[in-house]
Order: sequence, then structure tokens, then C-alpha cells
Amino acid sequence: WALEEEASAVFSAGDPRFLAPVFQELAYKGVKGCETGRVDGTLAVRVRYDPGRVKYKELVGAFWRNVDPTQEEAQFPLSADERGRAYRSVVWVRSDEERRIAETSMALMEQSGIYGTKPFKTEIRDLAAEFEREHTEAADIEKLAAKSGRAKFFRDAYKPVKTTACADGVCGFVYFPCTSENRCLDVVSGSW
Repeated sequence: WALEEEASAVFSAGDPRFLAPVFQELAYKGVKGCETGRVDGTLAVRVRYDPGRVKYKELVGAFWRNVDPTQEEAQFPLSADERGRAYRSVVWVRSDEERRIAETSMALMEQSGIYGTKPFKTEIRDLAAEFEREHTEAADIEKLAAKSGRAKFFRDAYKPVKTTACADGVCGFVYFPCTSENRCLDVVSGSW
């Protein structure tokens, strides 16, 4: 019996109750659990995982698939109170390798155009402060995602676009905005 390794990664993107389930869904790949809390005053999720089963790249990909990186100091706020430094989006890194992965993936996602032409505001910062665990109240995340516009935003950003235009003699086709060609699909799957 080999002992499983355990590592952790920390991400911020507004209310951590929205981000934690994204990573918990990767339990079959080696995510062992998520904790909500704060780093340097910013709301965050700490993801505990087995690096022998799930790569850091995959966690970063899941983050990009579930954050609007063009927003500064807010992620789909439900009220004016949910704006400011505590709600910024951050990939917290512990090593040069994590920084390289975060920076490269951010550049690829920005170049893909999946989130439009606005510049990315997500920060990549060293995890110098302690992760302070905080209990967050359970909520009906689906209802809150609909109310905040989060669900519609991601549905619209990633949905196929149908057109009746003609290209190369073919009329009526479907365009997928997140593809291997623009590297978006590679990043969100962690396979780049």
C-alpha cells in the first residue's frame, strides 16, 4: 500500500461557496476536499488533492472555467457589499512552477477570447499569508448562481453558437467558442 500524497492549492473568486463545489466535483480525480476561508483578507477556497492523481494544471483549468477574469474586485455580486478587495479573483501560488502554470494558462485563456476582449484582472500572487479557515453557511448555490447572473454568464460564454452563415460552401453550422484550436479547451481540461 503506497501512501497517498496530499498537496493543496488556493483560489479566490468572490463568494467561495460558488467555487468550492467546482473542485469537489473532481473528487473522482483525486480532490480530497475543500475548505473556505480567507487569505490576506480575500475570500478563498483551499483545495486538498492528491498530486499523483490530479495535476495542478487541472485545478487551474477548473478555476478559469468558473471565474470571470475580466472583473476587478467582484465576482457576480448579489449586493453592493460583495465588492472590493475581499472579492477579487486570485490564483495563490506557492512555487515558481505553480506561478508558471498560472501565468501561462491565464495568457492562453486571454488569447482564446472566450471572455471577450477585455483585459484579465485576475491576480497571480504568492501565498505568503496563512489560509484562515472560516465556516460559510450552506446555501442553494444554483438559486444564487441564477440570481447573481453567474449561471447565465458561463452558459453564454461556453455555449455553441449556431449560425445560418455560409463558409466554404456550407451554410448553417455551429461554432464552439472554447476549442483546442484557440487553446481554451486545453486549459480548462488541464491538458496543455
